[in-house]
Amino acid sequence: MPEPVLVDGAIMVEVNAVAAAGSWTAKIFSEHISSNLVLVNSTQVNPEKWVLYFNVSGAVTPGLYSLNLAYTVGEETVNCTQNRCIWVLEDWPEELTIGQISDTHLPYGADDFARFVYEINLIQPDLVFHTGDVVDTETLANGWTYFQEILNRLEIPSFFLPGNHDHKGANGELYQKYCGLLNYSVVIGDFLFVALDAGDPGFVPLNQLEWAESVLQRYPEKVKIIGVHHPLFSLLPGRNITGSWENIEGLTSYLYFSWLNNLNESRAFLRLVEEYDVRLILSGHVHQNVFYVYNNRHYFVTTGPCGGSLREGGFPGYKLIWIDKEGNLKFDAYTMADLSDDMNYIPVGNVVYYYSQANDGTKSAVSATVINNQIQELTDARLEFVVNSACDIDDYEFYLSQPDNYETFTYVDGHHFIAHIDVPPQSSLFITLAAISDTEDPTINVEVQGEIKEETPILFLIEASDAEWGVKTVKASYTINGEETVLELMNVNFLKVDKDEMILDYPTVEYLANIAAQPSGTLLHLTIQAWDFAGNWETYEANFTIGAPPPPPTRVLSVESTPIAGVPFNINGQSQTTPYSATLDEGDYTISVQEEITVDGITYIFERWSDGSTDTERTLTLAEDTTLTIEYEKASAAETGIPLWQIGIIAAVIAAVVAIIVIKTRKHG
Repeated sequence: MPEPVLVDGAIMVEVNAVAAAGSWTAKIFSEHISSNLVLVNSTQVNPEKWVLYFNVSGAVTPGLYSLNLAYTVGEETVNCTQNRCIWVLEDWPEELTIGQISDTHLPYGADDFARFVYEINLIQPDLVFHTGDVVDTETLANGWTYFQEILNRLEIPSFFLPGNHDHKGANGELYQKYCGLLNYSVVIGDFLFVALDAGDPGFVPLNQLEWAESVLQRYPEKVKIIGVHHPLFSLLPGRNITGSWENIEGLTSYLYFSWLNNLNESRAFLRLVEEYDVRLILSGHVHQNVFYVYNNRHYFVTTGPCGGSLREGGFPGYKLIWIDKEGNLKFDAYTMADLSDDMNYIPVGNVVYYYSQANDGTKSAVSATVINNQIQELTDARLEFVVNSACDIDDYEFYLSQPDNYETFTYVDGHHFIAHIDVPPQSSLFITLAAISDTEDPTINVEVQGEIKEETPILFLIEASDAEWGVKTVKASYTINGEETVLELMNVNFLKVDKDEMILDYPTVEYLANIAAQPSGTLLHLTIQAWDFAGNWETYEANFTIGAPPPPPTRVLSVESTPIAGVPFNINGQSQTTPYSATLDEGDYTISVQEEITVDGITYIFERWSDGSTDTERTLTLAEDTTLTIEYEKASAAETGIPLWQIGIIAAVIAAVVAIIVIKTRKHG
């Protein structure tokens, strides 16, 4: 549960420590930034608890940080670290964008939770609010393991509250260990969040509602949001209703059964909503959408699960909600399409994005693809390019698409460009950040999966890569008797996003192409085309006869030379020169080079191959894409000079010429 704070603002830290604790120091840190905090004051509030105030200052940029606190007890130094607990902002927001998720039921919903985290990192709401049932059973250790591992991928501040499943097994004790307080409040500028705990029974007890009222009383001018796992209203379909807390009996047909069975608590809860003008009440639990507008002012929003069991026609998903400092609300296009539909939330899986090079600071060009298959626009989505700092930051330019805006930072691992983009619904966006040009064509490798037999579907594995800007598009088709059929390519490695990993970089893209079964003897012509982000393209073509053995798989062989180019060499008896690159069948190849070559009047002597071989003639087994460099050295004078017997003759001639000149000079004198 992160604590919001402005740059140069103060944070309060509560520490369980003995009375002898002292010498307090603290720092906040992220992957690239670490900043020491300034202690303002420290107060011991009881024998085992301290309250500390620190100022956040220095070179801190807005974002999510972890906190490290150190103190001494006598001669001992104690270190405490809490991850993802400080949320630094430049200014308090005029509007909040909330990503609501619920009922992940880990470990069983871990893959759906991982996909949500992947998508929401691109969409970038201000915060994520999880409305309970984080785990399926509190005492299942791997549920909390997946929770921590997947949560560490989330780049956005996140807040949680417990559901009834989070109380199963240890009565919420393990939930508190991994998620934090069962009920709490958070102030974010003009907004107040109050998270409540309905426990296993499914309603909020009166003593907790009294606490909630004390919080609401302290912040009368804030825009108020309450979260509770069990929805107050749940009768389908959702609707606009009117009523009063004083006549809760008149609303019983809409109440969820756990609230219906506890009308005193229901009455007290609804009184808080009405009297303190709570504008948004977020819930989960029922694994479907339920949307109620109460008295045309209070929005009771229940979203479907993102990992939990699905009702008929259901799917894992989430909601996006916008609320401004006047309390006005907007909802995602799925919700607004039909407020009464119990499935009107955003399905996970309709947003894809990835980088077409290693996005780790080692490359001077990185490209990205964003595919938006949602029915709504991705607005102010966030891509982070990490490029090589060997190039000046001003040398980098965006191509194909321009971001709406971007920020730059330089860290140890390279230049970071944070680009903000809009992607219309049902569309794709391609964008490249580069400091270098790309004149090289992509490479294509095709392998037949299995045998090419009559009346049997044929499966091809297609691999495409590009050394500079990355592969943008791959298309495939086949022709039989002059009739062309376009193939639908199935992603193989898009995307490796699940409970165990989240991979965003794909220098090599892989697809499967499936050709329908054909009769024996059919001649099939396969065409694969790949384009890179710079517009360079390559075509692979091959003929197959159904029933005949497939051609061997192909690999790319590249041969370079140093310190000079244009070096001749032979491959299987055919003359070539460096630089050389070709797609060849897998197999053995004989490659030979000259011991000594002369280029521009300078003689060079062969030293070795880049893989360590010193043979001028060698056999290469081509089983994967391979690059070899022929290494020469400039010949020394002893190796390239005039033979000794010639040196003697030349010296004698020079001596004779000198003697003649001397004699003639003397005679002339």
